[in-house]
Amino acid sequence: EEHFSWHAALSRVTWLTVNVAAGFAVAFVLYQLFGQALTLHASGAQALGLVGTPRSPLALNGVLFLLPMLLLSSGSVSTQALGVAGWQLRETGGSDFWRGIFRELRLGTVGGVVSSIVVGCLTWLLFHSLLLAVAIGLGFGFTLFIATICGLFLPKLFQRLHLRGSLVSAPLLDPIIAFISVCIFLVVALWLIGMFHV
Repeated sequence: EEHFSWHAALSRVTWLTVNVAAGFAVAFVLYQLFGQALTLHASGAQALGLVGTPRSPLALNGVLFLLPMLLLSSGSVSTQALGVAGWQLRETGGSDFWRGIFRELRLGTVGGVVSSIVVGCLTWLLFHSLLLAVAIGLGFGFTLFIATICGLFLPKLFQRLHLRGSLVSAPLLDPIIAFISVCIFLVVALWLIGMFHV
């Protein structure tokens, strides 16, 4: 499909929501099992001076326990962008290339906005902190946007580097995108947590 459509956006949001729900289930289980222990050890490590002044234990729990949700969702977004457009855009150039990029970015933005809202609500339900929910939701949305960009541009970049097609496949790209996603999420979420004094 060449132009943006709400049907395509809804289809992608559906799969993204499935990944967010699965990630939330993992976060809930991890928080129930290890939340109290992590809170105690983080406070103890801070009291002993073993770590600097980390964010509150609540913020630390939020960031750590929601990482599986982030990895599932960013993997889904980047794989969709990679599968739907990334490989097709390798062979195009000029205005067709940019038209495809902007279409995918619009689809990714719709998914990112919906996911940010859902993740923010789920974070608030789990941790009962509005500011933490805003920080995590915004960090999550920005990370999904970057994951979409990675899924679109990495195949083109690798093609320009003359890497063989068998080397440039989802099994190679997924870990790269996961690494980038975690780094972006941690930077944005921790910056917002610090700014909001969570």
